[in-house]
Amino acid sequence: MGDYRSESVMHWVWEASRAILFGKTPRSPFDLMATSSSQTLTAPYYTNKSSTLSHGEYILSRPKYNRTYSMLELESDGNLKAYAYYEHVDWDSWEVSFKLFGIENGNSQSECRLPRKCGELRVCENNQCVACSSSKGFRGWTKNCAPPTIGKYGWGRGCGGEKVEYFEVGNLAHFLNWYKEGDGPMKLVECKEKCNKDCGSCGVFYDEKASKCVVMYELYTLSKVSNSSIVGYIKMIK
Repeated sequence: MGDYRSESVMHWVWEASRAILFGKTPRSPFDLMATSSSQTLTAPYYTNKSSTLSHGEYILSRPKYNRTYSMLELESDGNLKAYAYYEHVDWDSWEVSFKLFGIENGNSQSECRLPRKCGELRVCENNQCVACSSSKGFRGWTKNCAPPTIGKYGWGRGCGGEKVEYFEVGNLAHFLNWYKEGDGPMKLVECKEKCNKDCGSCGVFYDEKASKCVVMYELYTLSKVSNSSIVGYIKMIK
């Protein structure tokens, strides 16, 4: 079984004793597999990064109580929680033993890695929404912020006869950067040209150190990172 809503970015699929997280953005597949035993919830993970395949294994959580009384909850934003039930108390019996994106335990990933944590072109840091995009860069956070229109330019997809320019964002990562190392090596100008020719794309993230190019097809939340060699370029159509 699984959640296959057409607008979903990530899909969780359960197969017997394992759960698999699939990425569904165009030409950007990845997967993360989790398995369960009587003692632990373990993730042998497989991440498809272009021509390479990263893999490994780590323990997600170790239930404190009888695993028979455990359950998984899939939240609307794609987060996955594991609950453990302790039957020897009168109230507050359910405990969150694992949360894939969050701060419940040391193995969780940052909530900033959730594609829609803060909204399009908004910045997330330390699990919090901290900044909005504007025509002059980024400004303080507000729930009403939205991707701006810059003069005659607007964010969007296009190719062919339109004039295309790019808005640069540094020290920020797109959620795909956690799963894809990109195509290449190639020069930045080649990366942008690749985006220009792709009518469905809305920007690129370029790794200056590795000379790798990740093409974006959705904007989504950006994560603040330090000392990163990855620079984002958001497509603007005149």
